[in-house]
Amino acid sequence: MTKRVAFWFTFSAVALVVLVAVWFLSNFERQSYEVRGDFKQEAIRNPFLAAERLLEGLGYRVDTAQEAAYLEQLPANGVLILSGDRQYHLTPGRTKALFAWVESGGYLIADAGWVNPSDPIIRRFDVRFRAPEPLRRTVSIPGYGRELHIRAFDRRQMYVGTVSPTWSVQGVADKKGNQGMELLEFRLGKGSVTLINGLWRFNNWTIEQDNHAELLAALLLTHQPHGDVRIMTHLNVPSIWEWLLEHAQAALAAALALLAAWLWHIIPRFGVLRPDALAERRSLIEHLRAIGRFLWRQRSLDVLLDAARSNLRAYLALRFSAQPFHADLADRSGLAVDEIAFALTGAPRSPSQYTAAFRTLRELEQRLR
Repeated sequence: MTKRVAFWFTFSAVALVVLVAVWFLSNFERQSYEVRGDFKQEAIRNPFLAAERLLEGLGYRVDTAQEAAYLEQLPANGVLILSGDRQYHLTPGRTKALFAWVESGGYLIADAGWVNPSDPIIRRFDVRFRAPEPLRRTVSIPGYGRELHIRAFDRRQMYVGTVSPTWSVQGVADKKGNQGMELLEFRLGKGSVTLINGLWRFNNWTIEQDNHAELLAALLLTHQPHGDVRIMTHLNVPSIWEWLLEHAQAALAAALALLAAWLWHIIPRFGVLRPDALAERRSLIEHLRAIGRFLWRQRSLDVLLDAARSNLRAYLALRFSAQPFHADLADRSGLAVDEIAFALTGAPRSPSQYTAAFRTLRELEQRLR
């Protein structure tokens, strides 16, 4: 092959490659597609992880809790998103504290789609339920710039009772003409309560559908734009053994004692029986200490504090002809007036405050002797 032929052969091959490349680039373009993969372990444990990431991106400080005890320590002027598995944990005391927190400026978003009609929050606002037909709903939040769309709940709907909502999202009317509701909002003191017929709209699987993510963001932006957010879901239900250990210790101990006595009675014994030792009688102070430890574990510290205050007042009545003022007690004992006033009339809320009150009462009695 001559050099001339080799040159034209190489030139033709390069030209053909260039033409093919130009044709390919002019007829095809590179595109990217998002593909949903399997959830990671963190998303499996936390069904509202996507909502949590969304709110953190908007500047909120978010934490997720599964212990019902956190209901007693809600952030002031914050937001609480409460799932439907709450009814067992909403004791009368916690329910009262929750409504007081809302009245003082808190914002509550509560799931109303998977709760029993006897739920304290549902009964507080007299909301009723019936099954609807599956549709989509339009949400117009007061103070928000545009309408949003959410998926309707296809199992049941809420109905307004004797308490009128501030605003609502209508659902399907039943055959009798009663108008069902998908979302209800009530004013309570300085705060608000939003009942949404199914908090599932904000979980990892459905938050991207329709305008669910924007609805959650809009609710917080129009109600509590700067407060901390707490998402409470999958509240732990104690097992039968945990419940017995917490609420029926005496009955459980009695059952174990009876079992041990029965086994001792039926199991054969060999040798000479030893005489039973005389039972040791415990002192009164040991019984009092046991009662104090029991009340401390049961968080019934008000009982102990009331007893300590009554004891001190009885001593003051015997020691002085007239009930002295806090300032007089401070002069006689050398303690601060604020500490004495808090110990005698204050309302402690934490174990450390109870401990401080008990310490002040004890020191006051000792210094007045």
